[in-house]
Amino acid sequence: MSDLEQLTKMYGDPAFAPPTTETVHAGPLSVMVTSDGDIRYIRYGEHELIRRVYAAVRASDWWTVPATITVREKSVQADSFRIVSEAQYVATDRGIGFRAIITLSGDSDGRITFDFDGETLTDFERKRIGICVLHPADAKGASVAVTHTDGTEEAGFLPDTIAPHQPFFDITAIRHQVAEGLAVEVAFSGDVFEMEDQRNWLDASFKTYSTPLALPSPVLVKAGERVRQTVTVRPHPRVPSGCPLSLRRERGES
Repeated sequence: MSDLEQLTKMYGDPAFAPPTTETVHAGPLSVMVTSDGDIRYIRYGEHELIRRVYAAVRASDWWTVPATITVREKSVQADSFRIVSEAQYVATDRGIGFRAIITLSGDSDGRITFDFDGETLTDFERKRIGICVLHPADAKGASVAVTHTDGTEEAGFLPDTIAPHQPFFDITAIRHQVAEGLAVEVAFSGDVFEMEDQRNWLDASFKTYSTPLALPSPVLVKAGERVRQTVTVRPHPRVPSGCPLSLRRERGES
């Protein structure tokens, strides 16, 4: 039985099959990359740093436009990787066409980069186009340092209880405590980012996304417009200031 026949038998349509996965490494980090162009489960030993990094094209009604992914280049070493894919986001019945080159890379020093370089192929209305990062829900209560677009830094904590509104706005970098003596830093470029508490929708994560919700939407994008965003993830030895996470949890503080 061919792979196509096997997928059809299992899922009814190969399009419904879950993405395949592969574990790669960036120095001390282990990373799961998927056939649909995502990065998942960035880990430092037993510690989960980031749940997921992915790109999305959202239509005027928040519908997520499905992507067809074709790998163009792939190089995997023992402590590094680089995967370049072409993503086609097409919904003919809605007049939506968008193409992007997604480059996933991991260096031996533990730096992971997700680069999204896209172009609109048709005129259409969008709510959002770009990269999203999911921080694991287990990070609740962790001390955080947020760098804003003007270069100032804000200290705080990821909410323990579900936050009905965005915990942080105007983000160019965010660093949160993972364990004693270990933090993870995520840096953003190409747009203004902010965070929402995905637990409001029963998802076990905090999501940092581009295009602030306060901006007017939907927005008409014209054929030929470019969208370029980059996210970089790396472990960081400098834990954000504040009461240590373990001590705060022992005290039952939020």
